[in-house]
Amino acid sequence: MMCMAWLFPGLGHYLLGQKRRACVLGGIIVFMYVYGIYLHGQVYTPGDENVLFQWGALVELGLGPLYVALALTPYSAGIVKSFTFEFGTSFLITAAVLNYFAIIDVMDVIRGRHEVEKGVPVNSEE
Repeated sequence: MMCMAWLFPGLGHYLLGQKRRACVLGGIIVFMYVYGIYLHGQVYTPGDENVLFQWGALVELGLGPLYVALALTPYSAGIVKSFTFEFGTSFLITAAVLNYFAIIDVMDVIRGRHEVEKGVPVNSEE
């Protein structure tokens, strides 16, 4: 199930029956990914010599196949002269981190750390 959450943003929640959460998370992550590309953001690759870029590649791997698809295209370098280069890179990294959080949430639901009733978390205090 966690692998499905990594394959496409929101898929893990969808398979758990949390369709609304899946649509919201998946939509936000995909929007941030596409908008990061639109803003000419850079995709970090593991082959970079800079250690910080290698860490960035590890973080962006959280996008799953979306990262691999973008890393293999000419758009992965971004356009450094663009005014929006840093913003685009930030959007791509934030989308990856948000997907990691979504994967962790799927793990929590599977392990029973918080109960879910019809896609809405149950308040444990009542």
